[in-house]
Amino acid sequence: MSTTPDETPSTAKWWNYPFAVFQTNLQEIDASLDVEAALDAIEAHGANAWLLNTGGIISNFPTELPFQTRNPHLAERPSGDLVGDAVEAAHQRGIRVLARFDLSKVSAPIAAAHPEWCFRTHDGEPQVYNDLWSMCPSAGYYQERSFDIIDEVLDRYPIDGVFFNWFNFNIIDYSRKLYGVCHCTACVRRYRQWSHGKSLPVDTRSPEIRTWSRFTAEVLADLNTRITAHIHTRAEDVLVVLGKQADMRYAESNKMFGRDLWPHTTGEDVSELHHHEPPVPALVNSVSFVDMPYRMAGEEPSHFAQYLIQGIARGGMPSTYIMGAPGRIPYPSLEAAGEITRFFRRHEEDVYGRLAPASRIALVKAPPAQLGSAASEEYHGTYSMLQRAQRPFDVVPLDQIAQLQAAGRLARFDLLVIPDVGALGSQAAALDAYVRDGGNVLTTGASGFTEDGTAELRTSPAHARVGDVRCGQDLWSTYATLAPQDHAASHHFDAPIVPVLGKLHDCAWAVGALRHGVMLPPAPFGPPEKAYGHIPSKEPAYGSLPDPSGGSVTVLPWTIGQSYREIETTPPQEMFLRIVDATAPPRLRFDAPENVEVIVGTAGDHLVIHLVNLTGASRRGFRPPVAVTGVRVMLPQTARDPRADALVAGVPLDAGVDGVLELGTLHDFEVLRIRGAASIA
Repeated sequence: MSTTPDETPSTAKWWNYPFAVFQTNLQEIDASLDVEAALDAIEAHGANAWLLNTGGIISNFPTELPFQTRNPHLAERPSGDLVGDAVEAAHQRGIRVLARFDLSKVSAPIAAAHPEWCFRTHDGEPQVYNDLWSMCPSAGYYQERSFDIIDEVLDRYPIDGVFFNWFNFNIIDYSRKLYGVCHCTACVRRYRQWSHGKSLPVDTRSPEIRTWSRFTAEVLADLNTRITAHIHTRAEDVLVVLGKQADMRYAESNKMFGRDLWPHTTGEDVSELHHHEPPVPALVNSVSFVDMPYRMAGEEPSHFAQYLIQGIARGGMPSTYIMGAPGRIPYPSLEAAGEITRFFRRHEEDVYGRLAPASRIALVKAPPAQLGSAASEEYHGTYSMLQRAQRPFDVVPLDQIAQLQAAGRLARFDLLVIPDVGALGSQAAALDAYVRDGGNVLTTGASGFTEDGTAELRTSPAHARVGDVRCGQDLWSTYATLAPQDHAASHHFDAPIVPVLGKLHDCAWAVGALRHGVMLPPAPFGPPEKAYGHIPSKEPAYGSLPDPSGGSVTVLPWTIGQSYREIETTPPQEMFLRIVDATAPPRLRFDAPENVEVIVGTAGDHLVIHLVNLTGASRRGFRPPVAVTGVRVMLPQTARDPRADALVAGVPLDAGVDGVLELGTLHDFEVLRIRGAASIA
């Protein structure tokens, strides 16, 4: 949340300092909202910014634009202007107002007047939901009229920020019906020009969808940049929350029924957003209901608390999102959300105003393999192995590696872990530069190999992948081991023996590469009378190559993360941590259950450690966590007798001469501030 390197406190904008948002996502019937009562609720919650529906699908002010729909219920309001009343009342209390726009849909009359603006399927059908027609970002409504919509609001009201909802290409609707890629006239023309004559893909599962995704990203980035520049030309102190090119990046924390829980989603998203170039703040909008089809069903308080806790721990601005006017729909999570929001506000100056990520390990995250898919099992497995061992790490997006290296922002990491991302493309040269600057890289699976098997990293211990990639049942009864296995011929084996699941390939190793352990190829595994015969191969469990600079590359040519994810036994994690700790030895050590997550940051010269209690995680959500006692933090020799505070408990901690901080009871979370200890992160 701190200011960027080019800013000083006198030049930084207001959004570079901590603030907390309360979003009232209003329905048409809320046009008569009592703004003073709403502001009372917002202040009591601890928020100092109000995210308010302003324009787009419905305008909550008397718009004069022919391609906007004025809320008919404004007639019930004495002033006829909800936005005007809200901005005036909020500013009298010192609360900022962020104007919410949703340009994704328009009413039927507007669509009939401008069919060229509308989404079309490959066979020409529109996307219509609840009598609203979806708009295409390639066409004139987004590309031209959006500027008029923004200008009308800026001309009328001294708003503090602009937020754009659902600013993307709509391939699905609210009922999760898949429409596919837009084939409107503007998309067809733009894509053909952009792709040098290619046609738009029809099947969202086809390989061409990745090309289309790059096209849409560029269309949105260009529009994003132009809208942001336009707003700042009009009003330079108005915050723009819109994609990666704007003043603030955005993540939404919500639940989708039918989807199993990945308990780290919010923290992961915010960490990834922070590791883009250039660095800007991140806003975490937390949804108080369980899913879009059930907007009146409140989220479990413990689940909602995790949204806010993980968000602020990773450096995000907290935002609580409800439907309608405060108090009209019961949301049981608001009390817990208010406690966390007020804690955040109390520690704006000493923690969150200067909080910066400080982990020494980076976990590299690739874009999903296909449209709508989740991160890989290998990624999730490596994430879990690090988290459960309390090895603090940050999430870095693969497509930002080159920019981060050029900006010098990779230098703080001792190790980059790259879990089975496939070809690195344009990022490979930056990773070689990072290694030659003394950094360490650990790849698993197919990371760093092209489709034909060529190794992309010049600093890699492997020249190429040889032979076919083995996967699925072809790997059953395959193992990796770091023990010598000198007695394998007599069917005696030494621990540890790690099962290999997912993918495995052989490598042509470079001269000077160090080989570690061996692979045990498959042998019969049934019936039990025939289940023997494993003979160590000549292939190592992994290879490494030290660089003269002091850096290194380690290649684990199989998916150790998936092995752990599938069976969750200790040996895969122990092998993985042995490799990790060899290049990034932990400076801080923790005595805590594995379902306590550790997030490390700095605030000025202070070390800040967030301890997040994940004991309440279940298959689809979070239940109240089990209170944890006996948590200890072991500081290195260089930080003896520090001054430390447990900020949630509100008590000082004494590390004593042995440098051990002992906590009281850990409930939802704790925040440790260790004064003057930033250098030991």
